[in-house]
Amino acid sequence: MDEVEKAARNYLISLISTLKKTRAARAKQEHEVRRWEQRVELAREKGREDLAAQAEQRAGEAQQALEKLKTEEQEVLGEFREAQTRYKIESMIPEKRIDPEQLLAALETVAGPPDGLQDELDRTAVDEQLTALKAELQEGHQADHKAKFRRGADNADSADTHADNKESDK
Repeated sequence: MDEVEKAARNYLISLISTLKKTRAARAKQEHEVRRWEQRVELAREKGREDLAAQAEQRAGEAQQALEKLKTEEQEVLGEFREAQTRYKIESMIPEKRIDPEQLLAALETVAGPPDGLQDELDRTAVDEQLTALKAELQEGHQADHKAKFRRGADNADSADTHADNKESDK
């Protein structure tokens, strides 16, 4: 970047900074105007015309300061737009290209290699959950098997009882 581009860029940055400060001051002054207008209303509600007149004077002063800030803001904004077109900001901003491999290498030099411990902990947690699920399924399967066995024994008992009843009937 040559000296002219640096000077243009610094000029634009100073304009942006001035614009932001002016906007902040304008917002603060708008609040001040509203505050004095509320005081005028409050004084009139209380029947204090002397205080209302003083508050109106202060509200007028605050309004004049606000108008001055609005004018200043418009001038700075116009100057910024003119400078923006004159210096073509887009041509001044260098294109940024990021090489992911280079970024990863830089991160590894600063922070060290990736942490393999977290991967191992994740695998261990998955293994533990899988073991618990298998045990739960096994218990459910055994319970189903026992229930079937009981139902089979109950059916055999009922068949024996039914057969005994038939023989007694004879």
